[in-house]
Amino acid sequence: MDLIDKYIQEVQRRLPGNKRKKIGHELRATIKDMLPEEYSEEDLRHVLSKLGNPAVVASNYTGRHMHLIGPRYFDLYVSLLKLIVPIAITISLITLLVTSFFNLELNSSIVNTFVLFISNGISRAVSVAVQVFCWLTIIFAILERVSSSKKSEPLTMNFEEWTPNHLKDVELIAVEKRISKSHIYGSFLGTAVWATIYFNAEKLIGIYETIDGELLFVMPALNQESLMAWSIPVVIVLLVQVALSFYKLLQGKWTKKLALFETFYEIMATVIFIGLVSSSTFFNPDFIVYLANVFDMANMQLERNFIFGIIGILMLSLVLNIYNAWKKARPT
Repeated sequence: MDLIDKYIQEVQRRLPGNKRKKIGHELRATIKDMLPEEYSEEDLRHVLSKLGNPAVVASNYTGRHMHLIGPRYFDLYVSLLKLIVPIAITISLITLLVTSFFNLELNSSIVNTFVLFISNGISRAVSVAVQVFCWLTIIFAILERVSSSKKSEPLTMNFEEWTPNHLKDVELIAVEKRISKSHIYGSFLGTAVWATIYFNAEKLIGIYETIDGELLFVMPALNQESLMAWSIPVVIVLLVQVALSFYKLLQGKWTKKLALFETFYEIMATVIFIGLVSSSTFFNPDFIVYLANVFDMANMQLERNFIFGIIGILMLSLVLNIYNAWKKARPT
C-alpha cells in the first residue's frame, strides 16, 4: 500500500487542489481493479509501470500540455526564429553603426571607436537575439495553450496543415543559383558601412598618427565638400543597391532579370564613382603634399596614380561582378 500512496501523491501534487481528492479516489480504485486479490510487490510494480509516469497520468486528467511548444507549432516556430533573428540583428547593427560613426568627433581615437563599436555590436546582437527568442517563445507557448485543435500535425508557414498540394509552391533551385540569406543581410550591412564611411570620410579616411600611445586621426585624405557635391547621385546608388538587395531576398535565386538589374547597378555605380574620383577637388591637397613628401614624388604624379589606381579597381570590380551575376543566372 505504501507504493500506491506514494504513486497517488505524485499524481495529486501535479493536480489543482479542488481535483486532488476525487482523482485520488478514482486512481486508487483503478489500481486495485488492475491488481489480483492476492498480489505481491512485484505485481504492484508491474501495474504502476503500466499506468506510467505520474506526470503523464496527471496531464491526462487535466488536459495540460507537457511541453512548452508542441509538434504542431514547433517547425513554424523554428522557421520564424531563423527568419526574424538575423533581420533584427542586421537592423540593430546598422543602427549602431550609423549612430556610432555619425557622432564621431574629429581627431578622436579610431581604435577606441572601433573597439567600442565591436563590443557594443556583440552586446546588442546577443541582446536582440535573446529578446526575439523570448518574445517569440512566449507567443507560441500562449498559442499552443489557447488553440482548441487536438491535432499534432505540424503547420506550414501559412498556418495550414501540409498536403502534397503545397509542393506546387516549392521551386527547385540549383545550389549554384541560390542566394543565401547571409549574403543578403551582409549586403544590407555593407551598404550601411560604405554609406557611413562616405558621409564621414573627413573623420575616417586619412592619415593616422600615434600620439601619447593612441592612434589618432590627424588629416583627412578626401575633400568632404567635393564628396557632398555628389551626394544626390550617391544616394541614388544607395537606394538602388538597397532595392537590389530586397529583390534578391524576394527572388532567392539568380535569374536573367536579376543579372540585368545587377548589371545596371554596377554600371551606374561605377560611372558615378569614376566621375567623383576624377574630380579635381576629390583629394585633400594637404594629404597629397604629405604623401608626396613621404614617397618623394611630384604632387600631380602621386594624385594621378591614386586616381588611375582607384579607377582600375572600380573597372575590375565592375567586370568581375557582372561576369559572376550572368554566370550564376545562366540556365543549368
